[in-house]
Amino acid sequence: RAMIEEMKYRKVDADTLEHVAWNAIMTTDSEVGTRLIFGLKNKGCSYWRADEDGVGCTMCGYFAGTPFGQEFTADQLIAQVRNILNDSRDIRFDVVDFASDGSFLANNEVSPEARAGIFELIAQEEKVKRVLIETKPGFFSEDKIEDLLGYLRPDQRLEVGFGLETTSPFISNFSINKGYGTEEFERAVESIQRINERNRVNDRPEVSVIVYSMIKPPYLTDKQAIEDTVKTGKYVSELRKRTGVDMSMKIEPGVVPKGTL
Repeated sequence: RAMIEEMKYRKVDADTLEHVAWNAIMTTDSEVGTRLIFGLKNKGCSYWRADEDGVGCTMCGYFAGTPFGQEFTADQLIAQVRNILNDSRDIRFDVVDFASDGSFLANNEVSPEARAGIFELIAQEEKVKRVLIETKPGFFSEDKIEDLLGYLRPDQRLEVGFGLETTSPFISNFSINKGYGTEEFERAVESIQRINERNRVNDRPEVSVIVYSMIKPPYLTDKQAIEDTVKTGKYVSELRKRTGVDMSMKIEPGVVPKGTL
């Protein structure tokens, strides 16, 4: 608890506010085979900040890169992306992943003005063919996605990542404290299905979905964790067939970040 409180109220030097919280080059399933992944230094996850116990998702340690109490302007968030793209100019990648603390589509975390400026930068990067954003379904809307698609080039594709983790309400609520389940997730996927139907008519790229599934949430045995991940994979496969949305699952091994249960 003391560590969480310390992180929640620490201050950050002003000259770091225009630089991302962290970044890395990692492998991916693309033509080049590598992606630039980074976390914006922003206001922090709304879900985590709203939790009076300071827990949020029990396994998430992304708040370690978040300067809580610090307000960010749209220009500062845009500058973070501009700077990391400039710093990575000589590195080969064709995918950009936003893996920030919180949700890219939450207006009080990344404002509409910041999202617009960021996607304008992405559209200017000739080598970038795919961009991944992450969000909780509660912040998702068709209008927000349509706005982002309006900035991308015809040869660029948008992916939306959801940290569903599990299809089990019990595991979601008591092991992970996720805050949503399959019902909210499916509503977002059905919205993407409608977007893609319109895009086919207009000959525009379709939106795809990434589903994160945590293997070995807290308090589960290895056997329970493996069985749950297999069940989640079958669910994702069936939902993909039913909706026609390009959807894949990423299995995320459990780790033990500081300041988390």
